[in-house]
Amino acid sequence: MGKLHESVVLPLGPGPLKADYGEGCFRRHLRLDNSADGVIDAQLEDDYHAFAIRLNYDETQVTDITAEWHRHPTSTCPGSALALKEFIGLPLSSNNLAPRRQLKQRLHCTHLYDIASIMQAYAYWTLHDASLPRSSTLLAVEIKDSLSPLRTATLKQDGSTVLEWQLDGAQITAPEPYTGQHAIFGLTDWGRKNLDDVELMHCSLLRMGCFVSMARYYDMQSMVGNPSLESGNTQDSCFAMQGERAQQSVRVGLTVDHSEHPERMLQFAQAKLS
Repeated sequence: MGKLHESVVLPLGPGPLKADYGEGCFRRHLRLDNSADGVIDAQLEDDYHAFAIRLNYDETQVTDITAEWHRHPTSTCPGSALALKEFIGLPLSSNNLAPRRQLKQRLHCTHLYDIASIMQAYAYWTLHDASLPRSSTLLAVEIKDSLSPLRTATLKQDGSTVLEWQLDGAQITAPEPYTGQHAIFGLTDWGRKNLDDVELMHCSLLRMGCFVSMARYYDMQSMVGNPSLESGNTQDSCFAMQGERAQQSVRVGLTVDHSEHPERMLQFAQAKLS
């Protein structure tokens, strides 16, 4: 591993660092498909997570939701798929943050919750925006490793850049109107007040990509078998870390580096949700 610049703040503190950090790239791919009436399908994959969600809806609300994990970082993640049933009956909204008014995010898997929230917004757009294609779209986050605090975070949709941030640590330095915002903390509330619904979805996706990408500093695979609370997770922060569940949780996830072969991502989606 190259030498990290002294100003780089390690998000989890001291730990087993990744030997080849600085030579790769964090990638997170989300595929959304609205081609079937009343159904939104989604598949997500990054270094540490792989899952699929199917959301059913009618003219006004979510009518069913099913999730399936393919890779997850802790032993207590799988139950979060069933917890998504709380979305049933939720009114559709064009704003992907709308579910937060009724459902507590920390009681869910952060990643399932965020994508389900985007899916209900996508269902709303499918119903109300005739210009939205009835097809599959790929949203791809790319953040190259950097030994200095300076890096670039990019979100592409079907190969075209829709949002790109210049970062100094976790501070966004460009472009406007994001300049001066923290890429993770406080950005959600700021975005709710300053962005339209499509911009907000893009911002949410890139924000979460920045958050997850910080784990690349560490050799997460070497932590398998360790208690989750000693491996970067915090008590009551998400479904897997609630109450006694957190005390029983251990790291189990297989880390998959997609730096060189983004074309191999989402291959698990060949297996359809039942």
